[in-house]
Amino acid sequence: MNARTSIAASLLIASILLWPAVSAAQFEPFLPVPYPPVGPAQPAPETLAPQRAQTVTDRQRPLFDPLGVRIEEFFLYPRLELDESYNDNIFATSSRTTSDFITDLRPRLDLVSNFGAHAFNVSAGADIAWYASHSTENYQDAFAATSGRYDIDQGQHLFANAEIDRLHILRTSPNFPNVTPGSLAAQPPIYTVYRAGLGYIQDALPVTYRGDLLVARSEYQAVPAVGGGLLSEDDQNNTTYTLGLQGGYSLDPNWGIFARGTGNFRDFDHAASAVNPKRNSAGYHADVGARIDFGVIYGEAYLGYLEQIYQNSVYRPIRGIDGGARVVWNFTGLDTLQLNALRSVQDIGQEVFGPGVTSNGYLHSFVGLSLDHELLRNLLLNGNVAYINDAFKGVNRTDSGVDAGIGAKFLVRREIYLGASYTFAHRDSSGAFAGQSFSQNIFMLRLATQL
Repeated sequence: MNARTSIAASLLIASILLWPAVSAAQFEPFLPVPYPPVGPAQPAPETLAPQRAQTVTDRQRPLFDPLGVRIEEFFLYPRLELDESYNDNIFATSSRTTSDFITDLRPRLDLVSNFGAHAFNVSAGADIAWYASHSTENYQDAFAATSGRYDIDQGQHLFANAEIDRLHILRTSPNFPNVTPGSLAAQPPIYTVYRAGLGYIQDALPVTYRGDLLVARSEYQAVPAVGGGLLSEDDQNNTTYTLGLQGGYSLDPNWGIFARGTGNFRDFDHAASAVNPKRNSAGYHADVGARIDFGVIYGEAYLGYLEQIYQNSVYRPIRGIDGGARVVWNFTGLDTLQLNALRSVQDIGQEVFGPGVTSNGYLHSFVGLSLDHELLRNLLLNGNVAYINDAFKGVNRTDSGVDAGIGAKFLVRREIYLGASYTFAHRDSSGAFAGQSFSQNIFMLRLATQL
């Protein structure tokens, strides 16, 4: 084993053991993190053609991508984004709406390896927001994440990740505490998610297979209530164990079929009581799907069945058709149409409905469509629309909604970029235990710098 392989193996083991790290999915930057260079510098073209599953927004732009800071066999990419937003309904209410201006600071660091074989990456960042007139809504989210890949050979890989994420529950979320009119949360609750994952993949054709093991821990802090006192959120504290297995077949890199099974066990901390039975559960997803990759169009879609069964019979099982898709269509050299869809089972806290109401959660369905257009090599436009449906179990409630928005990104130079966006969000909630129906209009301006 040579020195580079030894280093990569050590870093992979470290990435499994390191706890302070989290999924960057909550903190997606306005622009993707660039790939480090893999060869001698060459005269840079203005743009490169999108690679597999890339949109025209994601593709490399050597004239505007950050160069990063070289540190031995790593590249460090610092980034700082400053947003100024206006939200005309910050409390997501159906009447007597309240507006405010929000200043949002987003620092981020990405350390990306450049080994050739193997990989080890680290990311960290924060999302800190100040409301001009309603300081109770201020939040300080943060994350750290590490991931590693060890290449056994050209077709076999081990990978691992460890994550930590400090977040807040949005007032637009179905899980926002809303027990009774006298016991509303006075500010967004804070929670922390810890995750660690380990996996193996064999991707040499024609037969491929993969296995994943994930452990996730969620811990919620008590939140001040309107009128004084605290609302306990610790009944949501839980540990989830997930195991996934997938097998596939393909004679050609441009297409493939696969079958996938995922099982989970959710273990809640809180002691059972008459008004709040324990919500431990076990569930699975069983799916079959297909993948295509024909250059201008990349797609992956699956269909199957999902079920979540609860140990306490007071909770009804959550079951139904499972499905999801991601399709990226670069129908011209300057335009990308993208489709995303998924279904998932979401747990819900007792504080949402109040003592004695036994809702275990809801079936969440999402489908979104977006269009990216490169008007100029440094001016990128975007439009998107999404439909959301949350079907609650154990109570008479259904939430549905539509999100739509437009945005623009202007790459001033390699170190500076600007952005602007408008988002419209609408939710309808119906049934005997309906939540708030509301609409929001959000305008945002962004100034950012990167190295």
